[in-house]
Amino acid sequence: MTAYLGLTNLVKSGTVTTTSDAADFAKENAQSYKTSSWWKAAAAGTVYFYIDMGAAVSVDSWGFVGSDLANNSGTIKPQYSATGVWGGEELDLDVIYTPSENITIFKKVTSVSARYYRFEISSTGSASNFANFYLGVVLALPSGMPAGFSPANYNRDREIFNNISEGGNYLGRLLRRKGAKVTILQKNILKSWVDANWIQIADHIELYPFYFLWNQEVFPDEAAYCFANTIIYPSYQDNKYTSFSINCGAIYDV
Repeated sequence: MTAYLGLTNLVKSGTVTTTSDAADFAKENAQSYKTSSWWKAAAAGTVYFYIDMGAAVSVDSWGFVGSDLANNSGTIKPQYSATGVWGGEELDLDVIYTPSENITIFKKVTSVSARYYRFEISSTGSASNFANFYLGVVLALPSGMPAGFSPANYNRDREIFNNISEGGNYLGRLLRRKGAKVTILQKNILKSWVDANWIQIADHIELYPFYFLWNQEVFPDEAAYCFANTIIYPSYQDNKYTSFSINCGAIYDV
């Protein structure tokens, strides 16, 4: 299995334009790391979310979080252009994706280099929300997830409060939902890999959320939008191998 991290989000630093914006759902919301605000078009149909990167940049992954696209029988397709004219010269970064659930999407694709990118979004009935769009370059982890790993779609984070009478009778229950949680654990990692990649990882996850796909080959739809709660920084197991872990809150579905 191959596990990927999506760290630096190129959408955040690009110049964004759209073909339609609903009032109070500004396009800048989909550039923010926050998932409490959204962009959406003013009406259903086919709309475009354009990103001008300012110069050609490499992209080999795309995604989004916080969308109700499935509720609106929606589709999405990422595309790119050499000139930004889009008059029939656009190329597809990936195939059309039609979600059956409102889940976090993070896809690895063939690398391209271009200045101009866009998302083509079609919705039926109502326009669809998007809390964050992602375009970037993945970082492949050197090892798959170990036995016992629980992906975000299974590992719901809940606090359960049972109300019990003085006599021990059950009076009811309160449930506090806190999203999901994921532990990204890497063991027996060569020091050379840590030296080459850890600073990039730490500089991002200490400040910002990131995308995570734990098994590209078998479970390509089990992605999560993660935010680190506890970071166990790399430590030596011996003079050759190291280990680290990232304990995260996560968003899998809406």
